[in-house]
Formats: sequence, C-alpha cells, structure tokens
Amino acid sequence: EYDSALVTVRIRLLVPPGGKGVLRPPSHAVKRFSIKYALSMPDLLGAKSAADDECINRREARLGFPYSWEYDRINSRWYRLRSSKSIGTPCLSFLFHPMLNDISWS
Repeated sequence: EYDSALVTVRIRLLVPPGGKGVLRPPSHAVKRFSIKYALSMPDLLGAKSAADDECINRREARLGFPYSWEYDRINSRWYRLRSSKSIGTPCLSFLFHPMLNDISWS
C-alpha cells in the first residue's frame, strides 16, 4: 500500500501558432514542471487520419475489454463483471499516435 508515488505525466496540447492558453499545474508539482514545444509543425492531419483508421479497425475487431467494473451497493464494493463481448475499445488520441514520435522538442 502506498500513500504517494512519483509519476511522469505527459500532456500534449494542440495550440495553434500565435494562440494563447493557460495551464495550471498543481502547486506541489511546480518544482518538477516543464513545458516543451515542437520545433517544427508536425503532420497532425496525417496523425489524426491514421489514429481514426486504427480506432475503426480496433472497433471492428472487437478489441475492447471482456469485463466492466460494477458497484455492489449491498456489500459496498466494486467487482469485475465478465461480459461475453468486448466493450470499451481503447483508442489513442491522435496527439499520442506513434506517427508523431519523431517530433523534435525544445
């Protein structure tokens, strides 16, 4: 059992050139917080198209999870409910598609 753990969280934001935004990290994370930007404009339309195609293929192949989590109100516990079909196909955001892995960051 752990009270805390060190983790790395990677968040990608799509902000057009000249655009503005506000990102507020938790106050305790400020010491370990950094922002990087792409040095060149990546092929986002190509990555979105590829991610959409992969997602459609995963859905058609029924590559989801064979269970879901349900809550038992009587026993006040969560349990895993098995299903005869796969549900909840996990599709990646196009911002994390492998096609964008070669981006040069600042």
